Amino acid sequence: MPDKAFSLPESLAVADAAVAAVMHLESGKLLTSHEVIGSHYEKAVQLRMALQEGISAGSPLYCCPLCSVPVRPDVRAVWRGTLPVAFEVQLSTTFLRVIAERRQFYLREGGLLLWVFKAFDASETRLTQDDIFYNNNRNAFVVSQETLELSLERKALMLDCSWTEPVIDFGRQAWVAKTQRVSFGDLTIERERQRVYFFDAERAETAVEKGLVDDEIRQAFHAFWLSSSEDSSTWLKLRADLAQRGIKVPYYLGDPEGPFYFLNTLYTAREGRPVGWGHAELINVAHHVYDRYKPHLWAMRLMLAAHDMGPLIRSQDRTGKWRNLKVKAYMAAWRDGDAAFQPDRRWDRLVSFLFPEIAEQLITTP
Repeated sequence: MPDKAFSLPESLAVADAAVAAVMHLESGKLLTSHEVIGSHYEKAVQLRMALQEGISAGSPLYCCPLCSVPVRPDVRAVWRGTLPVAFEVQLSTTFLRVIAERRQFYLREGGLLLWVFKAFDASETRLTQDDIFYNNNRNAFVVSQETLELSLERKALMLDCSWTEPVIDFGRQAWVAKTQRVSFGDLTIERERQRVYFFDAERAETAVEKGLVDDEIRQAFHAFWLSSSEDSSTWLKLRADLAQRGIKVPYYLGDPEGPFYFLNTLYTAREGRPVGWGHAELINVAHHVYDRYKPHLWAMRLMLAAHDMGPLIRSQDRTGKWRNLKVKAYMAAWRDGDAAFQPDRRWDRLVSFLFPEIAEQLITTP
């Protein structure tokens, strides 16, 4: 039994070192400054030279966890046996230069860097949070005691994801904050861009921007048609805009093989009044379409339902011929597959673009 306990000599490092811990870049080990400097003066002096030479050569031996030199992450793991993933906690003292250099470091090393927050509110972010949020496809991840407990329970890493989602609000793009608890396996990984996200805000924004442009064209087309204008230059401009979206319409507005009468039918059903027809009421157009343009009935019925025109057309059906005779007749014809009543499919793309409210049902069979 030894006479006394063995004790190591004190370290040469100061008691309150400015850099309390460092990472050995080759091994990845996190060590205290006292452990690295040790108690041997000669080796400490040799270490100083080795450190400076490494810095000069661009291959530092150690790095500070709080400086701009790439460090040992807070947590490190390997995803699916191939991808090293580093989890860093974002602090208020984390500067843009540090964030950028750490992203580049993990990219060079073939790994992935994922920043996590203690709390995140998309409406009240600091600039240092924005540096991460907007460079990570508008996704931020929060860890808490709850996510820890759920991770242990499910044996999967659980995170709270906060993101902003683009929407069209009164004809303009706006961003709405969303939050959902997700597992790491639910996330999309883009290692080359050092991005990890649950919601693809970039793709959604592209879709919304396209939707805004489409809506401008749609509204311009509505205004043109409802004005009963025959201005050829406006028509040709609308025709060109539609062509860019793969939708073809005739060069001449009144082309007998074109959608002129079909669109009159649909706008009539949308507006609840005759548009482009020389009739007094909606019910008169409905009878006319049944008698002369049976292939338009399917789309007309969908538009009447989409714009809640049932009460109006019933109030105008004073003789009952529409609901008691013609509605029953075309319903039976659809059921029996009568060719005369089959929908006109030539303009499905145009109708779906102009009237998205019926697009999903339009392509189905009556």
